[in-house]
Amino acid sequence: MKTLNLMIFALILSGCDVLDSLLGGLVSIEDTTCNDVQEDAKGTELKNAFGGTFTVLNVSNSREISRSKDKLVCLGDLRLDNGDSNSKLRMELTFDDNQFWYRYEEVQ
Repeated sequence: MKTLNLMIFALILSGCDVLDSLLGGLVSIEDTTCNDVQEDAKGTELKNAFGGTFTVLNVSNSREISRSKDKLVCLGDLRLDNGDSNSKLRMELTFDDNQFWYRYEEVQ
């Protein structure tokens, strides 16, 4: 048991990506799919140009637009809490400064 505790402690201290993958977190852009990104978009609040705020209820049918070592861009069908389901959600996942960053934008 002491060995297991030390191993988990060592993983935490080292910031090892193995721990993230064991807990369901992102490991790399390379290993992430648009389905992963669309799932993470659920519950996100979007703000329009007039200051209105809407919650993402669902994103489906996402497809990859582009991918590089540090960035994944996807486009999917968007359903908002205001009943709107005729738009798309552009989803960007970037890896910068040793962190993952999301950016969401509603497009017509």
